[in-house]
Amino acid sequence: MTPTPEWYDSPDSEQMTIPTMKRGMTAFLITGDAARNKVQTMPGGGYATVQIELPRNWDKLMAELGYQALKEFYLH
Repeated sequence: MTPTPEWYDSPDSEQMTIPTMKRGMTAFLITGDAARNKVQTMPGGGYATVQIELPRNWDKLMAELGYQALKEFYLH
């Protein structure tokens, strides 16, 4: 049981909660193509689509940490 947060309008002082993130079992799918308007639905529910934008100097930031440039990960 988890204490009910103050912002949640409920008379209950506790709620049963189910963990949604487990080590090795949580999917993160990151894709990109601004020219498409497609969404992939995954079985099991609980997934959301969120747009992220990387900084213009992403490759430089990653190079400083020893990672390859983003273009090295493109599928051809």
